[in-house]
Amino acid sequence: MPRLSIPPALRVPMLLAAVLAALALVAVGGVLAIGRETVWERAFGPPDLGPYDFGKLTRTGKLNDALACPLGACLGADPTLSVPVFAVEPAVLFAAIRTAVTADPANRLVEDDPARGRLRAVMRTAVFRFPDTLSVEVVSPSPGTATFAAYSRSQIGHADLGANAARLRSLVEALRRALPDAG
Repeated sequence: MPRLSIPPALRVPMLLAAVLAALALVAVGGVLAIGRETVWERAFGPPDLGPYDFGKLTRTGKLNDALACPLGACLGADPTLSVPVFAVEPAVLFAAIRTAVTADPANRLVEDDPARGRLRAVMRTAVFRFPDTLSVEVVSPSPGTATFAAYSRSQIGHADLGANAARLRSLVEALRRALPDAG
């Protein structure tokens, strides 16, 4: 039986391809063994990006964040969308936001302070499970009404393909269905 001979010019590229394929298999095996969320945490650090200062209203400057504010409340911060004023007490709005955020069991509350009207959660994208931090602050513009500001930002990458903006739109729509608008 004749021996298979690999031309010398192809030996290095074939060896490199074999090594890359082996590394890819090890990476896939690692992800399957420890999970995507653990891989992201080991590569990029803790998924919670920490509290957001709604008094300063700064943004990342990248395409991986979204800001929602009551109309006219976030001047100079370029909000992604406006938030309505609801005809409920702040505690009711806060509870409705908490319910909407925790409806997905994959979301993890890291700050839950009804007295200050502040909530923060680590949320995950659907497919790749990238971590995003959602920060919310509930305020009362007048007695018997409540509104909120929310900031959602990605830990990983420069762009999020609209995931954070969609998350805030979904939250606002869920609250509009559940609570009376102050009008």
